[in-house]
Amino acid sequence: MTDPYSLDFTFPDPWGDLPGYALNALTPNEKARVDALLESSPEARDELRRFMEAAENLVHLVPDAEPSERVRRMLLAQADSDIHLMDVAREDARSAEPPKTPILRMLFKPARVAYAGTAAALISVVAIAVIFGVENSRLNSEVGQLRTDVESELAVVTKLSDSVAETNAQFASQDAEVARLTAVNAALNEAVKNQQWLTYVTQNEEYRVPNYLEGSSEAPEANGTLAVRNVDDLAVFLVSSLPPAPEGYQYMLSLVRNGAPESVATFQVNEAGMARVEFNLPDNIARYQGAIVTLERLDGDAEANSGTEVMAASEGQR
Repeated sequence: MTDPYSLDFTFPDPWGDLPGYALNALTPNEKARVDALLESSPEARDELRRFMEAAENLVHLVPDAEPSERVRRMLLAQADSDIHLMDVAREDARSAEPPKTPILRMLFKPARVAYAGTAAALISVVAIAVIFGVENSRLNSEVGQLRTDVESELAVVTKLSDSVAETNAQFASQDAEVARLTAVNAALNEAVKNQQWLTYVTQNEEYRVPNYLEGSSEAPEANGTLAVRNVDDLAVFLVSSLPPAPEGYQYMLSLVRNGAPESVATFQVNEAGMARVEFNLPDNIARYQGAIVTLERLDGDAEANSGTEVMAASEGQR
C-alpha cells in the first residue's frame, strides 16, 4: 500500500522533451534519451511528427512581406533574451549535483524549463507575427479594392455628368432654333398678308401710290411702297428686306417738303426685314416732293432727322 506521506512524487513524463527536440534545443544527454524513447514508442513518434508539422505550418503562414520595424525589434529582443537564458541554464546544469529524488530532479532541470520556455515564446512570437501579417495583408487588399471601386464609380459619374451637359446643350440649341423658326414663320405670314394688302391697294381706286422707296448703300436690298387713301389723310408704308435696326436704334419715315424732311412715323422691322406702318398725313400729300427713311437713336430727337439715310423715294409724286 502506498504511504500517503511519502515524498516520492514520480509521474510519467514520456514526451516532456519533445518540443525542445523538435526545435533542436536539447543537451546531448536529453537528446539521447528522446532518441531512445522515439525508438520504442510509436506514440512518441506521432507526437513529434505533430510538433514538426505545426512548426512547418507556422513557417508557411508567415506572409512574404517584411515584418514591421516594431515586430522585428521585438523578435530580436526575445531571441537575445532566450539565448541568454539558455546559456545560464547550461551553466547551472553543469554545476548542479545529480538530484537524489524525482521531485528534486524536476526542480534542478533548468535546461528543460529554459528550452520549453524558448519554444513556447518562439511559437507565440511567430503566431503573433503571422496574425498581424495576415490581418495587414487582408486590410491592404480591402483598401485597394475599395479604392478601385471608388475610382470606377467616379468615372461613371463623370461620364453621366458629361452626357447630361451635352444633352442640355442640345436641348438649348434646339429651343433656340425652334424660337428662331417660329419668329421667321410669323414674319413670313405677316409678309404674305402685307403683300396681299399691297396687291389690293395697287388695284383699288381708293388708294394711290405717290412714292416707291429703294434702299441706299446702307441697305441695298431694301424697298418700300407709300400708299395714300384718297378719301382722307390715312397713309400706309410697306417696307421689306430692310435689316433689323441695331440695339438702341429705330427707323424713321419722313416726307420731304421744300428740301427739308418732316418726320411722320417711327418703326421697327421683324426678323424677315418687313414692316407695315400706318399713319395720318400732317398735310395734303401733294405738298410733299419725296420720302426718306433714316436710322435714328431711340433716345434722340424724334424730329431731328440726323441719322443715316437708308432708303429714299425713287420716283416723284404720281
